Amino acid sequence: MASGKYFSYKIALLILLFSCALMLSGCGKSPKAVVIQFARDIYSGNTVGAKKACSENFLKKFGSNLDQSSQFVQQMKNLPGQNGDIMKSLTEDKLECEISGGTARVWDKNYPAVKYILTKEKGLWKVDDLDFDFNQIMNTLKDFASKGK
Repeated sequence: MASGKYFSYKIALLILLFSCALMLSGCGKSPKAVVIQFARDIYSGNTVGAKKACSENFLKKFGSNLDQSSQFVQQMKNLPGQNGDIMKSLTEDKLECEISGGTARVWDKNYPAVKYILTKEKGLWKVDDLDFDFNQIMNTLKDFASKGK
């Protein structure tokens, strides 16, 4: 009889541990939150913070360019009519997100030309790639240039 009680406690403990593991697996940041932090880090020149939001794959491909990207954003702040607000003012309600399997695509509702591609790495969402719609970017630049005249 004592072994039966011991077995019941083991099962209850196993169920409790499994439940805790399931709850903790969802404790990481959402894809939108990762993109917001990544963009804010780039905007502020915090490449160390930005790299923490990136997958190992992304860092292998683009890690050395993050410093240049941050410098580019710093220069963009000084241009008339462009102060990096797109990156600075991102909030979850301004972003769209599609999740399919282990991949998420996140983009600004008002500027969908750039999509952040995220993957799960060690249970956390990480920026893995950027998808650019160059036609849409060119149209946005043309609109910007025509308003500046």
